[in-house]
Amino acid sequence: MDRLTPSEYADLWTRQCELFWSRLQTTTALHTAIIAGWFVTFEKYHCLSNAILSGGVLIGFLLWLIMWRDGDFMIKMKKAINDDTFDVPHRGPNGKQLAYFIVWIPIIGELVLLWKVLPAN
Repeated sequence: MDRLTPSEYADLWTRQCELFWSRLQTTTALHTAIIAGWFVTFEKYHCLSNAILSGGVLIGFLLWLIMWRDGDFMIKMKKAINDDTFDVPHRGPNGKQLAYFIVWIPIIGELVLLWKVLPAN
């Protein structure tokens, strides 16, 4: 098998970045819908509302695993490109870390809701 050129790795890196950020947008929209679904069903259908939150936690965790894999691919492709163009100095957390934070906030919120609401049922 032939090795890819740095230009081909750059194209793959760009595609992987697009996948990563589209998954982040999907995750955000999905968790918004899950929390809205929980809120709508909470008054009359406690079991359904708890199932919605539980499913949201599971789906959120699976999407986070996929995004983690995407991040690893992006790092490997960046190393294969071996170009300083992608090395942008920054202070504080990088985009990947911020994306993980954005993914985990609703997951933690859903876990807190389950923890507080389940004993009340």
